[in-house]
Amino acid sequence: KRKKIRINQEKTKRKKYENELSNIEMVETLEFTTSEEEEEKKEDGGSMVLEEDHRPCTSGIQRATKEIMTPRLSAALDKCKVSDRDAVHLLTACVESVSLNPSDYIINRTSIKKCREIFRKKVAEKVHSDFCTLNVDFVIVHWDTKLLPNLSGQEKVDSLPVIASSPNVEQLLGVPQIPSGTGSEISSAVYDSLEKWLLLDKVQGFVFDTTASNTGRLNGASTLLEQRLSRDILFLACRHHVSELIMQAAFNEAKLHVSSGPDIAIFKLFKNAWKNINKTNILVWNTDKYFEKIISPKREEVLSFCFQKITEDHPRDDYKEFIELVIIVLGDIPPGGLKIRQPGAYHQAR
Repeated sequence: KRKKIRINQEKTKRKKYENELSNIEMVETLEFTTSEEEEEKKEDGGSMVLEEDHRPCTSGIQRATKEIMTPRLSAALDKCKVSDRDAVHLLTACVESVSLNPSDYIINRTSIKKCREIFRKKVAEKVHSDFCTLNVDFVIVHWDTKLLPNLSGQEKVDSLPVIASSPNVEQLLGVPQIPSGTGSEISSAVYDSLEKWLLLDKVQGFVFDTTASNTGRLNGASTLLEQRLSRDILFLACRHHVSELIMQAAFNEAKLHVSSGPDIAIFKLFKNAWKNINKTNILVWNTDKYFEKIISPKREEVLSFCFQKITEDHPRDDYKEFIELVIIVLGDIPPGGLKIRQPGAYHQAR
């Protein structure tokens, strides 16, 4: 049976080869016939025809010499997350759209990749140099671990953004990848970033989340980093996470929900049902007599404080939103009008 199959396969291949050979012969015959007919027409017509120069061409393919990549263009491609391959198609189409010849410009993946790397390096060196010339007296170091996609985008890795801040200055020191989110790995990555930017002697405080990897008494990142710096450092734990502990105690005492993680089930239910809620039916401070009795002595003082603070600049919109909600609950109308925003993040830290 196998022998028959093999014989049939060989016959099929032979037949295919013969068909291709006959097609080639037909094309050659057609081209020869066409050339003869054209020569006869030229002779009969008596018109003058210039003879073609059949000498071999020695010029070869002309290489493009005009640069198209600039620091501004490279930064725009990085900002829009355009890959080197996609950049080739975009730049070619852009050059053609302004009636220019793309073959005159250096547009290929390798050249674009090299140019972008050079521009990135120059920008990084300039940022580093500009920050060093400021010669700040002290800095506060901020860090927070995040799960971010790697370069391939196939999996997520632990990344550690490290920021140094000083009055009127804020600088990203780096986003190193760490093998794990332990206190030892975090402290080593932060220390290396500070050493690279020559800030080891200027660190006065740490800002971090209140997780065990940061606040551990023995192996926390803040403790280990303080030991490596060999001096006392001010610990500035994230205010969101500090307030979370207070609010968590209140929720546990009121038994509003059973805590099984960072999310709150009752808040999640409220967010999902938001579209079906009447936003104009608002119960204010004096709706409940017990609540009115508690709030009444401090109501005017709190309202005065809120109206004073709401006119200030807020680094985050959620701070301003919180003040607006307090004003509404206390029976007044904030400057922006009476409106309730759609719920955002609902975990305990927010």
